[in-house]
Amino acid sequence: MWVEDFSQRLNDHQLQVFSSAVGISLRAIREKREWSIYRLSQESGVDERGIRRIEEGNTAPGVDTVLRLCLALGVRFSQVIENAEAQATLVGLELPERLQ
Repeated sequence: MWVEDFSQRLNDHQLQVFSSAVGISLRAIREKREWSIYRLSQESGVDERGIRRIEEGNTAPGVDTVLRLCLALGVRFSQVIENAEAQATLVGLELPERLQ
Protein backbone atom coordinates (compact mmCIF):
# COMPACT_ATOMS: atom_id res chain seq x y z
CA MET A 1 0.00 0.00 0.00
CA TRP A 2 1.31 3.48 -0.87
CA VAL A 3 0.82 4.93 2.63
CA GLU A 4 2.86 2.13 4.20
CA ASP A 5 5.53 2.48 1.51
CA PHE A 6 5.68 6.24 2.08
CA SER A 7 5.95 5.97 5.86
CA GLN A 8 8.75 3.41 5.55
CA ARG A 9 10.73 5.81 3.37
CA LEU A 10 10.66 8.60 5.97
CA ASN A 11 12.92 8.67 8.97
CA ASP A 12 11.54 9.93 12.29
CA HIS A 13 12.73 13.50 11.73
CA GLN A 14 11.22 13.67 8.24
CA LEU A 15 7.92 12.29 9.53
CA GLN A 16 7.84 14.86 12.35
CA VAL A 17 8.57 17.76 9.99
CA PHE A 18 6.04 16.56 7.41
CA SER A 19 3.36 16.00 10.08
CA SER A 20 3.99 19.50 11.42
CA ALA A 21 3.66 20.86 7.89
CA VAL A 22 0.29 19.11 7.51
CA GLY A 23 -0.83 20.77 10.74
CA ILE A 24 0.37 24.18 9.56
CA SER A 25 -1.51 23.70 6.29
CA LEU A 26 -4.73 22.72 8.06
CA ARG A 27 -4.46 25.61 10.52
CA ALA A 28 -3.91 28.11 7.68
CA ILE A 29 -7.02 26.86 5.88
CA ARG A 30 -9.08 26.93 9.09
CA GLU A 31 -7.95 30.46 9.93
CA LYS A 32 -8.58 31.67 6.36
CA ARG A 33 -12.19 30.54 6.82
CA GLU A 34 -12.22 32.28 10.21
CA TRP A 35 -13.25 29.05 11.90
CA SER A 36 -12.48 28.29 15.51
CA ILE A 37 -11.06 24.94 16.53
CA TYR A 38 -14.41 24.31 18.19
CA ARG A 39 -16.27 24.80 14.90
CA LEU A 40 -13.89 22.54 12.99
CA SER A 41 -14.34 19.94 15.70
CA GLN A 42 -18.11 20.13 15.38
CA GLU A 43 -18.02 19.94 11.58
CA SER A 44 -15.44 17.14 11.34
CA GLY A 45 -16.12 14.99 14.39
CA VAL A 46 -12.45 15.27 15.41
CA ASP A 47 -12.09 16.36 19.03
CA GLU A 48 -10.70 19.83 19.77
CA ARG A 49 -7.66 18.49 21.60
CA GLY A 50 -6.78 16.33 18.61
CA ILE A 51 -7.07 19.26 16.21
CA ARG A 52 -4.93 21.42 18.49
CA ARG A 53 -2.26 18.70 18.70
CA ILE A 54 -2.24 18.30 14.90
CA GLU A 55 -2.00 22.04 14.29
CA GLU A 56 0.83 22.38 16.83
CA GLY A 57 2.72 19.48 15.27
CA ASN A 58 2.51 17.35 18.40
CA THR A 59 1.04 14.31 16.68
CA ALA A 60 1.15 12.65 13.29
CA PRO A 61 -2.47 12.55 12.10
CA GLY A 62 -3.81 9.48 10.37
CA VAL A 63 -5.07 9.68 6.81
CA ASP A 64 -8.65 9.20 8.03
CA THR A 65 -8.36 12.18 10.38
CA VAL A 66 -6.88 14.43 7.71
CA LEU A 67 -9.65 13.37 5.31
CA ARG A 68 -12.33 14.22 7.88
CA LEU A 69 -10.77 17.65 8.45
CA CYS A 70 -10.49 18.24 4.69
CA LEU A 71 -14.12 17.32 4.12
CA ALA A 72 -15.23 19.65 6.89
CA LEU A 73 -13.09 22.49 5.54
CA GLY A 74 -14.20 21.87 1.96
CA VAL A 75 -10.70 21.31 0.57
CA ARG A 76 -9.12 18.47 -1.35
CA PHE A 77 -6.83 16.11 0.54
CA SER A 78 -4.25 16.68 -2.19
CA GLN A 79 -4.32 20.43 -1.53
CA VAL A 80 -3.35 19.90 2.11
CA ILE A 81 -0.59 17.47 1.14
CA GLU A 82 0.75 19.79 -1.57
CA ASN A 83 0.79 22.69 0.91
CA ALA A 84 2.58 20.46 3.44
CA GLU A 85 5.14 19.43 0.83
CA ALA A 86 5.84 23.10 0.07
CA GLN A 87 6.16 23.87 3.80
CA ALA A 88 8.48 20.93 4.34
CA THR A 89 10.64 22.04 1.40
CA LEU A 90 10.92 25.53 2.92
CA VAL A 91 12.53 24.07 6.04
CA GLY A 92 14.89 21.94 3.97
CA LEU A 93 13.23 18.56 4.35
CA GLU A 94 14.25 16.22 1.58
CA LEU A 95 11.28 14.04 0.74
CA PRO A 96 11.47 10.71 -1.08
CA GLU A 97 11.39 11.17 -4.87
CA ARG A 98 8.03 9.44 -5.12
CA LEU A 99 6.44 12.22 -3.05
CA GLN A 100 8.09 15.08 -4.96
